Amino acid sequence: MIEFFGENELIYENRMKFFNQNRTILEHFKFEDLSSKCDNNNITAPRIGAKKVQERFKSCALILQTRFYLDPDSKLLNWPTTTYVCDEELDMKDVPVFPIRAGKKEGVAYFAMVPNCKSDSNLFLTSIPDSKKAIEELSKKIPKSKISEIKLKENETDFGGNFENNTIIDFLLLNGDLDYKSIFKKDGIFDKSNITVCQMNLQIKMSNSKNFYEFIAMIFEENIKFLPMRPFFWDREEITVAYFFNVSNEFCVRKYL
Repeated sequence: MIEFFGENELIYENRMKFFNQNRTILEHFKFEDLSSKCDNNNITAPRIGAKKVQERFKSCALILQTRFYLDPDSKLLNWPTTTYVCDEELDMKDVPVFPIRAGKKEGVAYFAMVPNCKSDSNLFLTSIPDSKKAIEELSKKIPKSKISEIKLKENETDFGGNFENNTIIDFLLLNGDLDYKSIFKKDGIFDKSNITVCQMNLQIKMSNSKNFYEFIAMIFEENIKFLPMRPFFWDREEITVAYFFNVSNEFCVRKYL
């Protein structure tokens, strides 16, 4: 039996807060004002400690991990209504994540962070409706960025040669019935090719709840490798959207956090 917690009014109020929070960051961001290049010798220490936010989220969301044990549908359905409170935890609330409008639909958005230093940025997306507008808006503010579209075959993970080994993906928009765990886990598809994802937005339908469940379990098993933030519903609550930031990679942390 699928369990559901939370009220629609609370979900809507929370989503609107997310969409208004830090929304001026992109407007005021100027790439040319960044003083240094993104290499290990130049970039400064992160503004927020990665280990601190890892521990904050872990202690906050652990109850969700256990509450919906072996119940993928309920976990996905309740992910936005239960884990959004973790975004208000100490340290977590200071992470400079901002919304990007994606198309004309009310309340449709993705989330991102802008860099603290100068370097080329790789922006990738799958064929998500309205996603191109969001990623183009982001790329306008980051002039040294390249947009690429990932070609996925139906019902399988296939990246069509879009990625080269040793690639750093700064921003990824991903949807589809994918096995996220096999892509992002230690010794997984990306890890074996030395591909790093700094930040990503996932769209998950109920039909893919099992893969999402296993992905979240992996996140806890790997000590919060990816920090989940800004969870919300859209499209009449048929799609769960969540932002993830790679707090385990030193380059990503120093470039964005």
